[in-house]
Amino acid sequence: MVKDGGAANQIIMASILFLLGAVLIGIVAGQINGPVNKVVYYSEAVDFTTARAGCSACSDGSSGINGTFNYTLVNAPSQKSEWAWKAAESDCDITGLNVTNGTTSWTSATDYVLTKNGKIAIKNTTVTIATNTNKTYVTYRTCPNDYMTSNWSRSVMNMIGGFMAICLLAAGAGIVINLLRNRE
Repeated sequence: MVKDGGAANQIIMASILFLLGAVLIGIVAGQINGPVNKVVYYSEAVDFTTARAGCSACSDGSSGINGTFNYTLVNAPSQKSEWAWKAAESDCDITGLNVTNGTTSWTSATDYVLTKNGKIAIKNTTVTIATNTNKTYVTYRTCPNDYMTSNWSRSVMNMIGGFMAICLLAAGAGIVINLLRNRE
C-alpha cells in the first residue's frame, strides 16, 4: 500500500511529464536542426538569355554562349553584404551543385565553372549551345543565415536533445523509485 494516497498523483505527474517532454524534444530538435545543417536549395531557375545574346565574341560567330557572362546564385555569399561571412567560411562553400537544362545535366568544369563566391560561368560547349530553352535549373547546398560556423558549437547543439531525453528518463526513474520506496 502507498502512503498518503500519493501514488495516483505521482502517476499523473509522470504521465504529464513524459507527454510534455515528448512534445518538447520534437520542438527542440527542430530548432537545433537549422543552425547546424546546410540547406539544400532545389531547382533555382536561372535564365541565361543574356549569355546567348551578343555572342559576337564567340569564335564561330554562331548563336553560342558568351563564356564571359557570369550568373550569381540567389543564395550565394556574394549576394548580400551581411552574407560575407559565408565566403570566408570553408564549411559554407557551395557544394553538390547540379545544373540541368530540360533533361540534360551539365558537367562541372566542362560546361560550367563555379567560383567560391557563388558565380556560375557557362562555357561555350556543344551541350550548352544545343539546349533549346534558356531556363536552367540549379540545385546546391550552402549554409543557412543562422548557421553555426564552429564545429564544437554544432556538436554541443546536437547533444541538447539527447541530454533532454536523459533528463526525462531520470525524472521518470525517480518517480518510479519513489513510488516503489513508499510501498509498505
